[in-house]
Amino acid sequence: MPISFPHLGTFTYVMQSIAQEMNRTDMVVPNKPTNRTKQIGARYSPEFICTPFKMLLGSTIEVLERGAFEILGTLFVDYCRLGYYTPVMELILEDLGFDFEFMYLNYDQPVPFIMEMKRRSRGVSYLGTARAFQVGWVKNRYLDIVEKYLNTYRAIERSKGSTEAVAEECYKKIVEARR
Repeated sequence: MPISFPHLGTFTYVMQSIAQEMNRTDMVVPNKPTNRTKQIGARYSPEFICTPFKMLLGSTIEVLERGAFEILGTLFVDYCRLGYYTPVMELILEDLGFDFEFMYLNYDQPVPFIMEMKRRSRGVSYLGTARAFQVGWVKNRYLDIVEKYLNTYRAIERSKGSTEAVAEECYKKIVEARR
């Protein structure tokens, strides 16, 4: 059962790293959002909901179309409205007839989440599952550094897109880095 999640910017690379650490080779990596992503999300979203929700919904539909079954989402988190999106998206996707299973990342209850992720891992222990998230956290710090430099040097690049190309290469190297 392939695992995936909607495109979450550079956090996509973090989730990809976590899946690798958990021996999940069946991950459907979400594509960067396109105009099609936005159109799909807008078509099936409530009329007055914000654009980020529409992009997440469109991205989730795209990974489901590509064969994902297990979708990772977040639950209610005090500091971000993203946690409110997942239950609404789940209802919309069920109404559209998609066959999937949401896994809820709940920051208030990390132990049950680690237990659930261990169950879905490929032969990784509880400690190994927790370590996968630790590795993801460390890689996230490196991705933040690359993002900082990207935002600094993009404005003064000589050749349009060259800074973005270097950043993408760095992102890939960070994801591929193993212990």
